[in-house]
Amino acid sequence: MRVFPARHPDRLDAKHPILIGEMLDLRRSGKRDAVATIIRMVRDLKRHGRESRFLVSMTGYPIYELKPRSRGGEQGGTRVYLFLTEHDEAGLVTCEVKDGDRPNPHKLRVTVQAALAHRRGIPVLQKRR
Repeated sequence: MRVFPARHPDRLDAKHPILIGEMLDLRRSGKRDAVATIIRMVRDLKRHGRESRFLVSMTGYPIYELKPRSRGGEQGGTRVYLFLTEHDEAGLVTCEVKDGDRPNPHKLRVTVQAALAHRRGIPVLQKRR
């Protein structure tokens, strides 16, 4: 599966896609295990596509999450929120290290906005030329 980082539909000219900026923030805050977990999950998604062991559909939303199989702590709470396209591509939107059981509603909202913008033809995915 081809994967592409996404930009916010209202900020297509931002310096970095959302996920890249958030990963840089995680690294700066010392959450290197979370960044390593994100990279591992994205590699698995690229290799196995919709059969990735980390890919989980989010009930009630047109989006997915990459979720590690480990429990608790920084690694267990790491999530990547994304959407899948009709061309077997993944738009990687945002990430977090959850403290509790619930995902950050703002991050879900941004992921849904990016998915819907993509469906409307807004170029939110950063594809190399």
